[in-house]
Amino acid sequence: FAGLFIAPGAPVSGREGYEWMVAEANFTTEEFWLVMSTYNNNDLKQKRPFDSGSVEMQNCMAAYKITKTDKGSHVVNTQQINSHSWPLSARYVANTGWTGSIDFATSLRKVAPTQKQKGWNQTQTVLPSWMLVDRPCGAEPVDEDLRLSILGHAATEMALPEKDRGSMSTATLASGEKMKLWRREKACGGGGVPSTDIPAWWAEFMVPKAQPEEVFNWLVAKADEKSWHKGQGQVNLTGFHSGARGVHEEFLAPWPFESRELWEWQVANHSLATRTYLLALESAPEPTTPKFGDGKAAVASQCLAAYEVSPTAGGTLLRMSSHLNPNVGLLSKLSILWVKTGEQMIKDFANALSTAAAAGAPPTIDGGALAP
Repeated sequence: FAGLFIAPGAPVSGREGYEWMVAEANFTTEEFWLVMSTYNNNDLKQKRPFDSGSVEMQNCMAAYKITKTDKGSHVVNTQQINSHSWPLSARYVANTGWTGSIDFATSLRKVAPTQKQKGWNQTQTVLPSWMLVDRPCGAEPVDEDLRLSILGHAATEMALPEKDRGSMSTATLASGEKMKLWRREKACGGGGVPSTDIPAWWAEFMVPKAQPEEVFNWLVAKADEKSWHKGQGQVNLTGFHSGARGVHEEFLAPWPFESRELWEWQVANHSLATRTYLLALESAPEPTTPKFGDGKAAVASQCLAAYEVSPTAGGTLLRMSSHLNPNVGLLSKLSILWVKTGEQMIKDFANALSTAAAAGAPPTIDGGALAP
C-alpha cells in the first residue's frame, strides 16, 4: 500500500512510503503479528506515482506483536524510519516525534473497545483470508520485461563496432574536448508516426572533471533537464510499468521545425564494480497522458536514445546513440535539412551537458531511476 504522512507544514513537506504488509494470527494462543516495510518496493511504485510535493521515505521495519494478558492485550512495537529530514538530524526528528508515538498508543487504546463492541467471532479479522494463509517462502518475481527489453536494445547499440556506426565526423566542443560523431540511415517509426529512414546518430566525448555518478544524475533527471539544456521543453513523469518509468516530454527543435512531443519509457542499469551506467529511452506504443498545452504539437517517435557513462582519465566518458523520427511531414523531403539540424542538436546537447557538469554536482539525485 502507499501511505502519505502529513507533515505540520512549511518548511517540512509530507512524507510518502510504499510499503509491504504481512500478518500472522494464531487464534489458539491468541498471538498476533503485523509487519510493514518499504524493502524492495519497486513493484509497488509501478502501481501509483508519488503525490506531487511529497518526499519519499523508507520504513525499514515496523512490527507489532500483540498477545493476550489477564488485563487485556499487550502490544510491543518497533520501527525504523528514514524520513530524509536533512538538514534536521534523524535523532532530532526522532526526539521531536516521540510525542506522536505516545499519541498513537493512546488513540489505539481508545478505539480497541469500539472494535470489541462489534461482537465478532474470535477468529474474524479485517484482513482478507489469503493474508493469513501460509504460502511458500519467497516473493513472486517482479515484472521487469519492458525494462530488460529496452536495456537489451541499448546494450546492443552500445556494443556496435565503429565500422557499423556509419560515416564519422569530428567536432570540438566548448570544453575543448573532441567529439566523434557517426551517422547511418535506419528506419524509425511507431506510435502513430510513419516509419521512414532517418539518421541514427552515435557520439562519443569526454565530460571533463566530472564523476560518472554526477553525469548519470544530470542525464537521468528528466524533470530537471530544462534547467541546463535549452532544447528540452516540458516534462511529465507518468509513473512506472514493468520496471520502466514513463516520461512525457517536449523537445524544442530550431526553426523551421516546431516543438515535438514524446511519450517514452525510461530505464537504467549500473555496475558498482566498474562505475558504469546505462540509460535508455524508447517511445511507448501510444500516448499515455494528454498532450501539453493546446494539444496541437506533432508527435515524434524515439526509436532509441541510449547513454553509457563510465570513468576515464580526467573525467567521464559518455557514449550515446540517438535515433529519433521527428515526424516532420513535408519537410522530410528536405532530408539534408534534418541531417544538419540533428547534428547541431547533438553538439548543443554535448556542450550543455559539459557546461552543467563543470558547474558542480547535479541539483537532484534521482532515487527512482535505478531498479535493482
